[in-house]
Amino acid sequence: MRGGTAGLADEIALPAGQDPEAVEGRITAFVEHLVAAGVLVDTDRPARRSGGDDGRGRGTAAARASRPDALRTPGGAGR
Repeated sequence: MRGGTAGLADEIALPAGQDPEAVEGRITAFVEHLVAAGVLVDTDRPARRSGGDDGRGRGTAAARASRPDALRTPGGAGR
């Protein structure tokens, strides 16, 4: 994520007459949801690897084996 949310709660809450701490909690929950969904990336954390990626762009052995073409072609298709 480029930047952050520091001060955002005050900008939203104060003009609306709301509690900045309550708004901050909602902002934090929303951002955490977006990170968990993969919409936002937290560059301070290591990247999550999704099920089929072994980090070399080929997928894990289990993911390759689950593809029908991997059963017919040594090493999987596309190599």
